[in-house]
Amino acid sequence: RTHRASAQRRRAALLDAAAELAAEVGAGAVTHRAVAARAGVPLSTTSYFFSSIEELVTEALRRSAQSRVAAFDEAESAW
Repeated sequence: RTHRASAQRRRAALLDAAAELAAEVGAGAVTHRAVAARAGVPLSTTSYFFSSIEELVTEALRRSAQSRVAAFDEAESAW
């Protein structure tokens, strides 16, 4: 889906929060409530962007992995 810039920021905040929580407590222990609280958004925001907690955590971990791979590739190129 295409969203306005403010909605994209909320979605990114959810993904960041989910990745942080997964690193802290494990992916299986991440909850909608914890993600929303960490991201500073209403609980319903998680359901607006993601159909399940599994989808949210999977996307968060995928995004985090892609970011790390890109950073590694950049460092390797610079080296």
